[in-house]
Amino acid sequence: DPTSTLEIGDIMMGDLIFRYMTFDHIPENTEWPKDKIKKKPADGFMKVNFPPFQHIVLQNGMPKCVGFSHYKDGQFNLEHGRISNALGKMYMLLVEKISKKGNWRNYTYIDEMRSSALVQLSQVGLQFDEGRAQIPNPFAFYTTVVSNAFKQVLNTEKKNRKIRDELIEMEGETPSFSRQMEEEYKTSKDFYNIKRKRNV
Repeated sequence: DPTSTLEIGDIMMGDLIFRYMTFDHIPENTEWPKDKIKKKPADGFMKVNFPPFQHIVLQNGMPKCVGFSHYKDGQFNLEHGRISNALGKMYMLLVEKISKKGNWRNYTYIDEMRSSALVQLSQVGLQFDEGRAQIPNPFAFYTTVVSNAFKQVLNTEKKNRKIRDELIEMEGETPSFSRQMEEEYKTSKDFYNIKRKRNV
């Protein structure tokens, strides 16, 4: 609050809550092979839908845990923690905003790109690990997820278009305009390279 008169010195150490990213309170995965090497912190524990953490406060100079993630009523609960309605609306606004950028908005399959990005965000949106970066930036994480989803749809469509154009050319018909432009550009580029070699 910009109108607040609260200063840094007014905050007591006991009023601060620290988030400690850890798997210490997550049950072990009984199906994990005993001879398999654990390479990641999550290896050997139950799979969770977002990075687990504990909330720590300082009482009389000693750390004390006051809360666990993935726990409900004192019991481990995999379904505890979900995408809220507000966060879901933010996902939709973010995807809509990115899809209107100049390098995406003119594609005819932009709706498919948006759908793919929303599905991807719903799967990995909660998996942002704030403990891996010195300055956590979830917005950059979400933007990367959306951009990668768009690129995946784009590459799939290009691959399908290439197969379709090859089949059309095999039948002696005219391929898509994009294929014609690619062939024209390739021809002009080859002609320019040949002409350049002759001049040298």
